[in-house]
Amino acid sequence: MIDIDHFKHINDLYGHATGDAVIRQVEQILREAVRTTDKVARFGGEEFVVLLRDTDLNGAAVLADQIRQTVANTVFEPEGKCLRATISIGIAETEFIDGDIDHTIERADRALYAAKSGGRNCVRSFEVTASQDLRAAA
Repeated sequence: MIDIDHFKHINDLYGHATGDAVIRQVEQILREAVRTTDKVARFGGEEFVVLLRDTDLNGAAVLADQIRQTVANTVFEPEGKCLRATISIGIAETEFIDGDIDHTIERADRALYAAKSGGRNCVRSFEVTASQDLRAAA
């Protein structure tokens, strides 16, 4: 899960057309960063979900941080304005016990919340603990 940090501030300060342009450019950065077998989708507002096939949590964390750095180093220039944006990213690995992708997305969303609570412009991972595994198996 990826969220553009302080996006409301971008909309309020520069207008919705500029905000939309920033969303489109972030989406382009995401699409260029992933493989053709991966999926990028806007998940509402300024959030995105990225599904990485055959990628473990460590691999996802490396890619997520590369994407985060690319966005942070990009100068967005919609309508002649120069601005910067950052993103927060929460990642989670699909577990064998997941009934559907919604469970994985829920965990990634919790990790995203931790990234936003931890200061933004960072990547956080959701890791299943042994006690969670035991409760799920019971």
